[in-house]
Amino acid sequence: MMKKSIRVLVILALAAIVACNPTTQPEQQNPGDFAADFSNTDGTPSFFDATNAKAFVIGSMYTVSGTQSTLSGTADLTVAGIPSSSSVPYTVTSQQSSTLKVSYHDPTNNKDYFSTSGGGSCTVSISQTSQTLLGTFTARLIATGADSVRQVTSASFNATIQ
Repeated sequence: MMKKSIRVLVILALAAIVACNPTTQPEQQNPGDFAADFSNTDGTPSFFDATNAKAFVIGSMYTVSGTQSTLSGTADLTVAGIPSSSSVPYTVTSQQSSTLKVSYHDPTNNKDYFSTSGGGSCTVSISQTSQTLLGTFTARLIATGADSVRQVTSASFNATIQ
């Protein structure tokens, strides 16, 4: 009876230790994955999910792009002007770098959205620069004509470097 009680206490103690550990593993992405969650002007959610993300090195900057075929046409998402850095991880904002910008073409309304339009902004974090470019970003994208907004609430990419 005593051995059984000790075993139960040990199991409960281990369960409590594991439950108190808030460390979670980051979601693993395959090379080419590019995903974004949007909040539209009216608050409705929309999503971008591509498996063809590519990163291009232009001078000392990266550009990441991907496309997604939908019933309405092709959605395009691009993050351009990401400064390269010799150490990772690093984060850059559009306030720090005037070259950093996010653009999105929404085929459902045939509008183009930009983080560089009045009131737009973006923040990009890079965690890997070898073999693939791995990063996350958020953005506020304004449509040409400023009549519509797309808030990128969560986005990630694992782009193959070309």
